Amino acid sequence: MKKVRFSGLAFLSALLLLSIFCGCKKEETWPQENDVTVYMTNSTDEYTHMWTTGETMNGGNKLVPWLSREKYVTLTYESAESTPTLSVAAGREGQELKRISTTVPYKQDNPQRCYYANFRNSGIIEFGSVNCKQPW
Repeated sequence: MKKVRFSGLAFLSALLLLSIFCGCKKEETWPQENDVTVYMTNSTDEYTHMWTTGETMNGGNKLVPWLSREKYVTLTYESAESTPTLSVAAGREGQELKRISTTVPYKQDNPQRCYYANFRNSGIIEFGSVNCKQPW
């Protein structure tokens, strides 16, 4: 009788196919982290700092007038029901001028999220979600 040998890759491929066909679902473990992309634009005529959750006002986030920056923020979810807060702030000369925040619900099937923040001369931050493939 001839012995059949499987390579490690063939074995893993067979396991993957078996899990797909049997409808097996991987149980989620907590906490989980998802990265969020924030596109920030200084739409003013003055140098302005713009920073997100986990950052502070510093030279690395000072934007010249009409310049944008992109920041990746890691949000931690303690459970599927938890809603961490994403904040964006703008400031000048060591003073925070405006801050806006939103909660970001957990989405198992679409962990990628993108947001924009646009600081205007009026002192208002326009803030919302955008399509990650075409943010602007």
